[in-house]
Amino acid sequence: MFTAWKRRRRERHGHVRFASLEDPMEIVPVRADRTHLQARGDQACLTVELPVRNASERFTTRWFHMQRNAQVNLDETGAAFWELVDGRRNLRRIAGELARRFKFEPEASRLATLEFTKRLLVRGFLVVKVAGKGEEPQVCRGTS
Repeated sequence: MFTAWKRRRRERHGHVRFASLEDPMEIVPVRADRTHLQARGDQACLTVELPVRNASERFTTRWFHMQRNAQVNLDETGAAFWELVDGRRNLRRIAGELARRFKFEPEASRLATLEFTKRLLVRGFLVVKVAGKGEEPQVCRGTS
């Protein structure tokens, strides 16, 4: 019972576990709908419009024209990651390209790519395509 509670708590608070996959670097990240990238000087700002969850949010959205948004400021590496997310490249190819472009160690690039993907997935900026052996890819969304 305690482990089930911990699992539900992790899911509710947005912890994503790629460990259950055979190779998490085979995940193909896809940009979520309603994401926008805006340049702000030497940084970029990534914005996603979040869905309305309840009646009070529906009321404020309708009457006050307020949208629920999440924003992330991206540095040069983050902007390059976002540029490489095209729905075709898997995380292994993205990490390799980032390591080549910014002269990172391959293992450090792999770990940073996984962590950044988790964070963007949880916040709603990304969805991922996961395919088992011989299966069509399925789109999975993060939980928050």
